[in-house]
Amino acid sequence: MKANVLNDLMEAARTGTEFYHSRDVSSPFKMLGRQPGPSVVGTACHGIKGTVRLQLLLFPDGKSLLVIPSSKWLSGCSEAAILAAAKVKFEPARKDGKPVGAFMTVEYNFN
Repeated sequence: MKANVLNDLMEAARTGTEFYHSRDVSSPFKMLGRQPGPSVVGTACHGIKGTVRLQLLLFPDGKSLLVIPSSKWLSGCSEAAILAAAKVKFEPARKDGKPVGAFMTVEYNFN
């Protein structure tokens, strides 16, 4: 985990920052540009089939992101999915007009 994300997470805990599920905000976060696919980060899982499910914790600053695997680890594929998810750029979710932290689940399918 990058130190700045860990610091952001600790600061969020210290200040009482709340994180909402994407369905519980008035304006969900928006991905800026296209979400990179796992192939962007290499072919470490060539020949492996399966789905990697990740939880994304998106901070209200619109810059910080914590990626947490939430499915069975697929050697090479899980790493590729995490690296791809870490490249996602986003505009923060909003609740009552204010930027808030949000979390959501994303899946990467490998065939």
